[in-house]
Amino acid sequence: MVICSIGFSSCIHSLNAYTEGSAWLCEGITDDWPFKNFHETFFIKGDTVIANKKYLKLYRKYLSKSAIYECGIRTEYNKVFFAPKNHEWDLLIFDYNITPGDVVKVYSTSVGYYGDICPLPIEMKCFGMSKMESCGITYDVFSMSSLINKDVGNNGTEKWIKGIGSEVGPIENDYMQSAGGGSSVYEILMNGKRIWKDSITLNRINKNTIWKNPIYYK
Repeated sequence: MVICSIGFSSCIHSLNAYTEGSAWLCEGITDDWPFKNFHETFFIKGDTVIANKKYLKLYRKYLSKSAIYECGIRTEYNKVFFAPKNHEWDLLIFDYNITPGDVVKVYSTSVGYYGDICPLPIEMKCFGMSKMESCGITYDVFSMSSLINKDVGNNGTEKWIKGIGSEVGPIENDYMQSAGGGSSVYEILMNGKRIWKDSITLNRINKNTIWKNPIYYK
């Protein structure tokens, strides 16, 4: 991480949120009628060793249910890998070394019928790159589309955001192919400090229901 001036939120370039104490707060819409909004949180707590590699442990807390272990996750050379629970696979889900026109082979993190991640090999193409600023931090944004999606034109329908995953969450890389109502990230924290936000969603949410206890990921 490079900080141009004193203070966490001043001119930070390049950031890796895949560290102990990070959390992704998401809002979604159920996929059954009547449609309702729901909140879920992904957070990193603790580590583990899988097939001789060290992984951070990613948990998911859905609604008021207890947090469940989702997968192991690790980063290396601007790439993000994950190991689904009950497996020793080491699968690439994000590669932030790409440039427009590149095609990268990754594994989809779509959730199956029984709620478990069902990784499938896919090819994603980068249609463009841009930058965005949030909370005083500049992020590289990659416009991506799966090559099996024939309706995307040349624009890229999914946004990978370097260092934090995608606009949907820490592991969702091909969310346009996912079934259901879906969700999106409205806030990301590193050890309690906000590093990313969706202002439109935040203005609509009553934060008091979420922030009454700042240790929301117990």
